[in-house]
Amino acid sequence: MKKRNLKFDENGKFKILVITDLHEFKSDDKETCLKTEDALLLVETSVKALSPDLVVYDGDNAFGKTEDELKETIDTITKTVREMNIPFTMVLGNHEHDDRELPPEMPLKIFSSYENSLVREDKKGISGYGNHYITIRGKSNKTKYLLFFIDSGKSRSDNQDLSAYDWVHDDQIEWFENVCDEFKEKNGGEYVPVLVFQHMPVTEIYDLLEEVKGLDVNGAVKGHGMFSSKFYVLKDGVTGSLLEAPCPPDFNNGEFTSWKNHGVKGAFFGHDHKNDFEGELDGVLLAHVKGTGFNGYSDGIKTGVKLITIEEESLPDFKTKDYYFTDFGLQSKSAVLPHQVMTEEQKKTAKKIGLGVAAVTAATAVGAVIKKIFKKK
Repeated sequence: MKKRNLKFDENGKFKILVITDLHEFKSDDKETCLKTEDALLLVETSVKALSPDLVVYDGDNAFGKTEDELKETIDTITKTVREMNIPFTMVLGNHEHDDRELPPEMPLKIFSSYENSLVREDKKGISGYGNHYITIRGKSNKTKYLLFFIDSGKSRSDNQDLSAYDWVHDDQIEWFENVCDEFKEKNGGEYVPVLVFQHMPVTEIYDLLEEVKGLDVNGAVKGHGMFSSKFYVLKDGVTGSLLEAPCPPDFNNGEFTSWKNHGVKGAFFGHDHKNDFEGELDGVLLAHVKGTGFNGYSDGIKTGVKLITIEEESLPDFKTKDYYFTDFGLQSKSAVLPHQVMTEEQKKTAKKIGLGVAAVTAATAVGAVIKKIFKKK
């Protein structure tokens, strides 16, 4: 049976590093290989610099034409995490469901095969793959937080009249509610605080946005799907960047309402690679995570990761912080030449994070190793 219980560290903290939308695959194409080097450099550097207690791969992680190719890619994107013996888990993205040669069971099987992987299938027979939860226990060994990892489905739903994108289905919501209710009973009738990780956002993500008249408004984007006739900017109080239209399903079957009623304090999404905005809605933080990968479409050297920090003494509160490729002072091999130079400001940021220029230089050397790994055998 897979481990599912983690604990706050000796300082009463628990740190979660969210990595999303790597879109990694094996290739001999020079440009693709350079983008892979940049992405894996960001993964390695952020894991080593931020020392998380759990790493979450939040969907559209890795692809392959064969099982061996897929395993080689997943081996590579999890290499540093496994070598540092950090627990990790994942959710499937929409592109791991479709548009690829292998079924979604395959990445799930490979991710779950590693010794420090927490990936599992908690309930057979419900929609999606790999729906599971993890507990964080306190000093008294009592569950203090619940983490849910939910499969948000395919790029193309089975009912196009309701929604182009798939959605989290009723049976998944029922499973989620039943688990929360079980822990509520053990917790004296109070819900244990919850964080949710799934690839595609809920429709309510648009409640963090303000409708404006058109693209002439600074920072405005055109909506997607049922929101595509309107233009939006971030509402006051919502932090981060809105650089593309959020792409939730058009059909809303009440997942967010379920969250509000069952102790959810925050939910974290990938899918829209350039967005990293977050804001509170009815007591729940809805947060996009910037795409970490350079393959697929990306935000160039503004690719990043998100760190979540929970402190046992201040529950149920938690903190989030975004870290970008540039924050670590890394030099890109795939970006255009002006972006390859490490500025003085980036050096200062890297020192604040704790890397130091020597560590940054050492981290950059990993590119040669990555290139060898991805060479065709």
